Amino acid sequence: MDGAERMSLMPGSDLQGEIFANRDGWVGGKFSGTLVVAGRLVVSQSAEVRGVLVAGSMDVERGARVEGVCFVGPHGVEEWRRYRQAEGPE
Repeated sequence: MDGAERMSLMPGSDLQGEIFANRDGWVGGKFSGTLVVAGRLVVSQSAEVRGVLVAGSMDVERGARVEGVCFVGPHGVEEWRRYRQAEGPE
């Protein structure tokens, strides 16, 4: 998914890869990879997320499982880009 306005991963979903949303996002299922949300990201109690999360703001509900690197705030996307450049090709 690339450049969606809003995104929702419903409970029971299991996705891998990269997702980029221009506004807000909600995760209720399993996701592994890179998730970039320019606006607010909500990680619900049923969610299992691994990888890189980038968001303007983030709410993580009690019971949610998140593992990886998070870049949150008004400069989160820029910070993530610098991190990615510093990591270089694998």
